[in-house]
Amino acid sequence: MIGPLLRKTWLETRWLLGGCLVLMCFFFWLRVWLVSRLDSGRFQQILELLPNQIRSLVRVDFSFIVTHTGRVSIGFEEPMVVLIMAIWCISRGSDLVSGELSRGTMEMLLAQPISRRRAFFVPMLYALAGVTLLAMVSLVGTWLGVATIQANEAYYPSIKIPLVGTSLPIPFAKPIETRVPMSELVDWRDFWPGAVNLFAVGVAMLGFATVFSAYDRFRWRAIGGVAITLILMSILKVVSMSYAPVAWLGWLSIFSAFEPALFISQTSTDPNAVWSLYFLGKQDVLLFSHWTYNLVLLGLGASLIWHSSRVFERRDLPAPL
Repeated sequence: MIGPLLRKTWLETRWLLGGCLVLMCFFFWLRVWLVSRLDSGRFQQILELLPNQIRSLVRVDFSFIVTHTGRVSIGFEEPMVVLIMAIWCISRGSDLVSGELSRGTMEMLLAQPISRRRAFFVPMLYALAGVTLLAMVSLVGTWLGVATIQANEAYYPSIKIPLVGTSLPIPFAKPIETRVPMSELVDWRDFWPGAVNLFAVGVAMLGFATVFSAYDRFRWRAIGGVAITLILMSILKVVSMSYAPVAWLGWLSIFSAFEPALFISQTSTDPNAVWSLYFLGKQDVLLFSHWTYNLVLLGLGASLIWHSSRVFERRDLPAPL
């Protein structure tokens, strides 16, 4: 029964999965293209105009954001990326139990020679495979952008100082614009911590969606419940970062552990942050690496999925309406 169940799930979700994968790939290619339009000098001038209130919401050093790698890494935190992942996780998690009950197909499914545990975990593994593909496609889109796009770079003319052997740029002169391949400015392999963090937060969102689905019989209520929960968590993160006295609210949000740009910055600048769970940052401050945050998200998601399976195995299934 595993084969027919996988085929049923594939036929129901192939267009949604394909659309999410194409959108995710195109968005990251577009992000690289947008970064290539603005040279680093002009982008730094724009950042210097930002007020301190906005700067407090960014955990990444501005010296890293000015670089091409830093600007591309911000794409992993764009609302569109989180929305695409949330669409897949909410749609699959809510359909797992309450979707079948709402359509009246759960009774027919369990009438086949298949256990409740298998009926739960086969579609769940398919959903997790979709989360994995979406995270991988973020790297594929970045690689395509880096391989096919050229960046605009501006350089000011300079004059050589005799006897000293150095040169000084002329700031009042017209800058010289050149085209440089993005592959010379950005290494797409630097972004793997962002993809791993995107996968981890996807597993957590899938876990929340599955819990709401396991307890309810109406899919629309499960979708509404998990959507409101994720929105509240995103608000809690913003509030905790904006107002220091309530910083503890960040512990109530899974998005506090979703900092792909920060993790890309850490692994790019500090070799100790690549594989260890913690490392020493500036002034010997103890910092947790991306693996610690990812393990928290994965552990939470796995716990919620396991709890949902237990609820589904023990609950009474209402008759189809």
